[in-house]
Amino acid sequence: MNCNELQEANEASCYLIKQPRPLQWFYKGRLVKGSGERQAGRFELFLDLLYVAIVASFSDELAEHPDGLHLAKYLLIFTPAWHIWADLREIMNSYYTDDLLQRLVILWVMALLVLYANNAYLADHDIVAMRTTAAAYILARFTTLSVFLVTSFAAYQHRVQARIMAACMFVGLLIMIPLFFESVSIQAKVAVVAVAIFYQELTWGLTLSPWIKRKLNLTYSTAVDIAHEVDRMAAFFIIILGEFVYSIIVGHKTGVGLTAGYAKARWLLGGGLGVGMFCLWVYGMLYRVDEEERLVLPKWLRIAMRLVAAIVLIVLPQTHDHLDAEGLMFVVMGIFAFVLRKKPVD
Repeated sequence: MNCNELQEANEASCYLIKQPRPLQWFYKGRLVKGSGERQAGRFELFLDLLYVAIVASFSDELAEHPDGLHLAKYLLIFTPAWHIWADLREIMNSYYTDDLLQRLVILWVMALLVLYANNAYLADHDIVAMRTTAAAYILARFTTLSVFLVTSFAAYQHRVQARIMAACMFVGLLIMIPLFFESVSIQAKVAVVAVAIFYQELTWGLTLSPWIKRKLNLTYSTAVDIAHEVDRMAAFFIIILGEFVYSIIVGHKTGVGLTAGYAKARWLLGGGLGVGMFCLWVYGMLYRVDEEERLVLPKWLRIAMRLVAAIVLIVLPQTHDHLDAEGLMFVVMGIFAFVLRKKPVD
């Protein structure tokens, strides 16, 4: 097969409007897939890039003022943006049609997300910014709940849970109405946002949980495409790392020589990678497979290097008097190469 034939084989069909169909679902507890495996699309990566940029913008103020007040503000403006991104992620994971209508809907929600981000950090000082932020959030989530509701008519496999989710999201948007009134104090508005966040997290988790599937005795229910989700999160993590590297290098923020900014960058790098490796060790300890007992070495010994690598990465920045930046990167890459090449013994 030559390059032209390969390109034609992989070329996706373009549609103006395509009937939404669930990509995967449970039928009487058995997973059914409506299509083959797919990788994270370019449109999804573009959405993730926008979201990472928004989160980085929110975190600038917290980085300059690392105290409890600014942390609370960060959580109050970050979490609603996370809800919008999670809605789009769920739509792409469950009903990815990639037609013109879906692209326009996603672009519309992304535009509202940008509007939300540009006003959220001023919402506690300016009533216009507060109203714009609340309006952008309500319009974005009303759009996504409308997608869930309309899709439920075509995708009977997700119909019950999609309609429950849309109804719960609509009630959550009504909670936000006090944010538009100038007579409501900022303390009361903070409480309103906190209640709305808690409500949305609770209802989202319950709607997609196995508990409601058993409670309603559903024959058809929602399912997550694990392979696509893993691929999507891997791409998302790479974008986050790129943003982290960009924030360190651009503008020469570390200064000239071994400055405090340079030391801070080393600690952020080592600490971030160390925490990530520690989470991989915890995940490995919690994961269970049937073939596990056939291996010669016990699992705790096979993945012990993850824990050792995590500890070394966290304390590695302390060697700034003996390792320059190039040496630090060589050591970090060597640790990761050793961990990745280490395989279980059968």
